[in-house]
Amino acid sequence: MRYRLYSVISLFLITIMGIMSAFTIKAEDLPKVIVATDASLPPMEFLNSKGNIKGFDIEVMNAIAKEAGFKVEYRNTKWNNIFAGLKSSRFDAAISCIIVTRERAKRYAFSIP
Repeated sequence: MRYRLYSVISLFLITIMGIMSAFTIKAEDLPKVIVATDASLPPMEFLNSKGNIKGFDIEVMNAIAKEAGFKVEYRNTKWNNIFAGLKSSRFDAAISCIIVTRERAKRYAFSIP
């Protein structure tokens, strides 16, 4: 009797694990969002000693990406080229100490501060 109970429980767990693995999304399958930033504005965005873009804004974007289910590719761009890059679709988004103005709000979708 005990052997049968263990067998049923084991079969159930194996089935559940199989179903769960079928719905697991691999990191390479996540959609990619190209994000422009000017990494010369510490502590918000900066290049660390290894040349990687780091900072508060980057941590915020990484948390958003994790929660929303996409991966981020950062592009270090001079400030005056960020908006032109958005307009030409070189970038999908930007995060770089951007202040919401009426003029920018007419052209771009901002998160609610």
